[in-house]
Amino acid sequence: MDADAAPQVEERRRHSRLDVRVMARLSLVGYTAEGQLENVGAGGVCFRTEDPGLQVEPGNFVYVSFAARREGDVEDVQKAVRVTRIDADPESGPHARVLGLEFEELLRMKGLAF
Repeated sequence: MDADAAPQVEERRRHSRLDVRVMARLSLVGYTAEGQLENVGAGGVCFRTEDPGLQVEPGNFVYVSFAARREGDVEDVQKAVRVTRIDADPESGPHARVLGLEFEELLRMKGLAF
């Protein structure tokens, strides 16, 4: 193995994802954070935010809301999600974080567009 080669990491995703960026809201009791979704899949999504007031921990259940198109109509999607991980993103700003979110119920991807 080449000493400079990156180690192989096993893919943990169970569903393929679309590489998109769409505005979204993450809501919990008494608080809503603005951000954007990235890498949307049937089983989960990443939520990127710079909201300094958002306080969640892995294992918390929250709601994520976003607009998508299905069969030409705009659909407001709201899904219950479990926070699986929180990664700091200091290159994007002092409060920037990326949250891994897992849908409680699989997102029906067929015909969904962003």
